[in-house]
Formats: sequence, C-alpha cells, structure tokens
Amino acid sequence: MINNENYATCPYNPCHRVSRSRLQHHIIKCQKTHPPLEICLFNATHRYPAHLMKDHYEVCPNKIQKEQSLSFRNNFCTSNITIGARRAPIPLKQQDYLPEHDPDYECWDD
Repeated sequence: MINNENYATCPYNPCHRVSRSRLQHHIIKCQKTHPPLEICLFNATHRYPAHLMKDHYEVCPNKIQKEQSLSFRNNFCTSNITIGARRAPIPLKQQDYLPEHDPDYECWDD
C-alpha cells in the first residue's frame, strides 16, 4: 500500500505523482516543457500561476513556520546574540597564500 504522505503532486502536471524526495528534481525536468510558474519565496517546490501567488502567500504553511520561528526568536532571544556577520569579511590577496612566502612551507614532491 502506498503512503500518500510520501508523495506530492507535480505543480506543472497534476497527473504526475512524485516521491517527495524526488520532487525538486522532477520539477526541474517538468518546467522545461510547461509554461512558467511563479516560485514561492518560502518553498521552491510551491509553484503557481502569477495571479494565484498572492493567495498562496496568505496560506503557505512554510510562511507560517517562518513567522513562528521569527516570533520565537524575537520574544526569547537576548539582544547580545548576533545572527549573521556584523561586517563583511576582509578581502585577502592571493599573494598572501603563496607557499614560497611561507617560512614553514615543506615541499613533499621533491
């Protein structure tokens, strides 16, 4: 017996039932032969025509999860916790990595 929770319907062709683990791969193949659909900002496997996307955003389960996560973070995290980088990394020049300039460099190929 097939468990329907493990399968999803292709957004391009409702006759296609695909394993959830293979859905992204299937969508890439299917989108080449079908008219373009808008991609959901919260889940790339959610694809809808442009006129239906606004309605989808209102009920998208991944949006709800994201909002709950942000709400939890805002309510319970302290201000001294940083998420992400505070500044851009310092660019390093390639010459800094040349082994000829490294006093500890050992060449094992000779």
